Amino acid sequence: MQQPCMHGGTCNDVPTSVNDVRGYTCSCPCGRCGRDCKKLHFGHVERACIYLFNAGYQKVKSPEECMSFCWDTQGCRSADYISKEGACWLNSVTGDEEPLTMDCAQWYPGVAYLFFNCTC
Repeated sequence: MQQPCMHGGTCNDVPTSVNDVRGYTCSCPCGRCGRDCKKLHFGHVERACIYLFNAGYQKVKSPEECMSFCWDTQGCRSADYISKEGACWLNSVTGDEEPLTMDCAQWYPGVAYLFFNCTC
């Protein structure tokens, strides 16, 4: 069987039926959803960020582009997106590992903490 599950998803064989002739399901990794794990899935916290755990930087046009950059960067666990600057700062930790700074907007207007959502 080919491997239709993308982005590190695990393919599982299932019997075909009248309603579903694919013959497989995908178990997607955290941050990916959908039939073949194609959809990037993340959440955000407005005005928050994580300091001092930078894993990379890139100019981007959207939160989706920022999290796609994070997904493709080894060691990235979350990101801080500054919409007014189009800045994407990657973090090597998550808000579960290090506390979020909740007043980042005073220094970075338009900032949002972005994290991979594990529940589809």
